[in-house]
Amino acid sequence: TTAQECSGCKSSCDSATVATTVSQDEPSALAKGLAALAKKPFSFDMKMSIKDGENGGTVDGKVAFGDSKHFAMNINVAMKEGETSQNAKIRLVADGTWLYYHLDSPEFPDEMAAMSIGKVKLSVFDQMAQGAMAQSPLPILDEKGNINASTIDKALSQAGLKITRDDEKGIVNLSMDVPSDGETPGKMTVTLNGKNYLPKSIKVNAGEGQGMTATFSNGKVLKEMKEFGEGAWKFTVPEGTIINDMTAMLQMAMAQMMPQGGGDEEELEF
Repeated sequence: TTAQECSGCKSSCDSATVATTVSQDEPSALAKGLAALAKKPFSFDMKMSIKDGENGGTVDGKVAFGDSKHFAMNINVAMKEGETSQNAKIRLVADGTWLYYHLDSPEFPDEMAAMSIGKVKLSVFDQMAQGAMAQSPLPILDEKGNINASTIDKALSQAGLKITRDDEKGIVNLSMDVPSDGETPGKMTVTLNGKNYLPKSIKVNAGEGQGMTATFSNGKVLKEMKEFGEGAWKFTVPEGTIINDMTAMLQMAMAQMMPQGGGDEEELEF
């Protein structure tokens, strides 16, 4: 079963899901667009508001994606729970070989300060991705190693998403029911740019004063990664700062989470 989009200037769909039972259908425009986006460099700004009754917070930042091994994120987090507030600045940079991170927060315990800045070999995440793909019931990659558009359709269909396209506004909406604390189910709606499929907004209403709204702006899809500039994937820290290699620690944590017992075990690199 593959998810299909409703089309038209002001389209709407009455059913909870939009699907076709023809197994050999061409992937939908949405699936093709998302699969194509995964191969392109892009960037956007984001702002998120989270509400949980009297508690909540905000998250804002910038994302730049060159490819799966070159990306950068600058995120500011401000959360409040009761009388307690927590603020943090998070920076992630992947330079092709390493994923660097820096967590800057006044609430970070002194004894953990050495772990607030570090790096991990990107090859570790390749191992994690290979393990996830091996366990996936759907083929995530096609024969050329690209994101499988047909799998995107199937995943959207299985999730029970209702998909509508509004050509007049130039958007695609994906919506579904989500659990809530109230008698009626909550709702999640993801709105994408109808041309380049970058996100425009995500709204979650879980009832009883709970929910989340995220908006995305300044979205750009670039032709080549070099348009970001030479310093886009450079991680800089104050002189004398020690960047800890956390690769072995993450690999040990991965080994503990792996199923024990029979089957072929892949040896981790230390």
